[in-house]
Amino acid sequence: MWRQCNGFYHVSIMYGGHNTCICHCYFINAIVQCLCHTEQLALYILRKGYELDIRNIKNAILDYQHSSTSQPHGFKVTKSFVQIFQALWNNSSNTTSKLSYDFKTTIGNLNRQYSGNDQNDAQEFLLFLINTIHDELNLVANGRVRQQAKNSFSSTTISSQSSSSLASVELARRAWSDYTDANQSIITSTFSAQLHSTLRCNQCKQESKTFEPYLLLSLPIPQKIIKPVFITVVFLNQSPKQLQIGLCLPVTNTVKDVREAIAQQSNLDPNDLALVEIQQHNGFSQVFHDTEPMSRLTHDLYAIQFPSSITESN
Repeated sequence: MWRQCNGFYHVSIMYGGHNTCICHCYFINAIVQCLCHTEQLALYILRKGYELDIRNIKNAILDYQHSSTSQPHGFKVTKSFVQIFQALWNNSSNTTSKLSYDFKTTIGNLNRQYSGNDQNDAQEFLLFLINTIHDELNLVANGRVRQQAKNSFSSTTISSQSSSSLASVELARRAWSDYTDANQSIITSTFSAQLHSTLRCNQCKQESKTFEPYLLLSLPIPQKIIKPVFITVVFLNQSPKQLQIGLCLPVTNTVKDVREAIAQQSNLDPNDLALVEIQQHNGFSQVFHDTEPMSRLTHDLYAIQFPSSITESN
């Protein structure tokens, strides 16, 4: 059963029979689960908005007699996805297996890449699925415009010569209006956005503004930019005499930054501390200076407290 709890929804996993079930194709299962957790799309299905859209599209096709408005897939993907959604909503484990198989078969018939049981890229499948649903539910009735909509994700580029008198906001509005004139569906209203980029020539100073609609963006996984540092602090007049502390600091820090962080953790004046390397077998090895990068620090790191008079004289 699907229930709301602290802003999150809990939906049972999809199970299927034999080796063609969705649960074996983890990328499909993951994407369907994500879409079922997309609130705007979920409300659209629960309120049966898809039924109204399908009816309006069918009426528009009847009114417009040209073949360009024909629905090539007969809403098969949309209807199959809705059935999966409803089965998960109702926790219908007795029907989910067959529906999962039917959904997988429908997808595979449209794109042979997904006809087998091989694992595929989840993001690529997401784009294929929402594009297909968009094509089926696009409310733009005019046959010529619907034909153009198939290629409507191309970018719009305007040179500075033709746009010198227009503000970027106005250009963006026009580009977005051109896109939405050919694309009106639950997918458009939920996922679509527009990216504005500017390319400028350093020699002639001419600018080229590009407005590109998109359904999803790839975000890089943040790199680990912190580094653990372990230091043994040696106090001048304090018990215990030594204290080992660990810090997580940005890798771009300098030795001075490390020294100040150590001082803050140990309640000392940073000017009274010196960072040195003392090896277990060889003893004192080197002193680290403030301007050195933190990457120079070793594992045998000591922060030794000196009297203020000594550090000031040095």
